[in-house]
Amino acid sequence: MGSGNVIGGIICSMKTYGRTADEMCIREDGMKAAMGENPKRFHGEEHDRQPATRPGVAATLRSALMAAEDYVDRRKHARESGEPFDRNLGMENLARVLTEDLPLRVHAHRTDDIMTVFRIAEEFGIDALSIEHATEGHLIAEEFAARDVPAVVGPSLYSGAKYELRNITFETPAILHEAGVKVAIQTDAPVLPQHHLDVCVGLAVREGLPPEVALESVTRHPAEILGIDDRVGTLEVGTDADVAVWDGVFYENDSKTRHVFVDGEHVFDRERDAVDPRDAYDW
Repeated sequence: MGSGNVIGGIICSMKTYGRTADEMCIREDGMKAAMGENPKRFHGEEHDRQPATRPGVAATLRSALMAAEDYVDRRKHARESGEPFDRNLGMENLARVLTEDLPLRVHAHRTDDIMTVFRIAEEFGIDALSIEHATEGHLIAEEFAARDVPAVVGPSLYSGAKYELRNITFETPAILHEAGVKVAIQTDAPVLPQHHLDVCVGLAVREGLPPEVALESVTRHPAEILGIDDRVGTLEVGTDADVAVWDGVFYENDSKTRHVFVDGEHVFDRERDAVDPRDAYDW
């Protein structure tokens, strides 16, 4: 389950256009982890096992990282001594967080969960880190800035389905940006469908996010946070030529995409490819 487990697995950045998964994959760019209600509910309430509390979730993350440290030490000793060593795929991947700066990308909403992530990262010397959702990030914006940790905010167009979302607000991106934090905006699709991303950005602008930063929050910034800005996120020479052309400001309700290019290929033309919704169920 995506954020139901404390350690979720390797994250890949993918394009949604191409013939094969290998062709669409840009690169592996993080290790998923989760704090708060999701793992606590999934394990404690649904399966009656640990971790069932927030301290239990934190202890599980620490234990996993400690096990990864021990694994790295054993692997190094085996290589230096020429002794056989039983490799473990899960430990191999988690070890990359400690030894190869594979970013740890942590689902966290509440301030206490976010601060727990910051403490654990410091304990294990993890510098490559991002906070996903950051619902209460506006309450501790200075803590993000002091550690130079980016925030991927959202979905903000969402009901308070969990108590940990009680402080949800569209002001979060603006407050974090003003504090000097690199901010990206997400919908957490399919929790909120990805075609509502422009609405989320527009509401963040309404609440104080500068328009030029709003554009960067869904282009340059997420690419930089994911470490794939050499490929996507800008119109720099040498990038993949993934371009969407709008007929107005992209986050305004009456604007529409007119053209989409992927890897320089013209994959969508509204006049050529648009389907009349009245024909959608014409079997």
